[in-house]
Amino acid sequence: MKIGIVILSRMDSSRLPGKALLDIAGKPIIGHVLSFCQKVDGIDSIALATSNRLVDEPLSEFAKTNGIVCIRGSLDNVAERFLLAMEALDLDAAVRINGDSPLNDPALISEGILRFRKGNFDLVSNVPQRTYPFGV
Repeated sequence: MKIGIVILSRMDSSRLPGKALLDIAGKPIIGHVLSFCQKVDGIDSIALATSNRLVDEPLSEFAKTNGIVCIRGSLDNVAERFLLAMEALDLDAAVRINGDSPLNDPALISEGILRFRKGNFDLVSNVPQRTYPFGV
């Protein structure tokens, strides 16, 4: 079974435009996100999914510079962009990561992937009966 990570990001947040590439400690936020994704055990590949609008071109360049696939699609259909990324990487399953969430724990995500691989699950999540704070 092939499992990957799909990082969802865009540049035009209404509260903090350009936040994905905002520098924190010498690295853009999305760079911190990519760094922890690369530490997750049990994944086969990583892709960045963003919109096909000109404003998101810097994210496409970030992906190219960092050697990951960038999938571009409709701004309004995030699920379609996610699916397009899965198809491009030929994945059976994927982990959804938000490009503006640099504080995720690779060990927790690795544990989720391990549980997914061992069980007969369609979905592993901490959302239905939330066990971690929002955004984690």
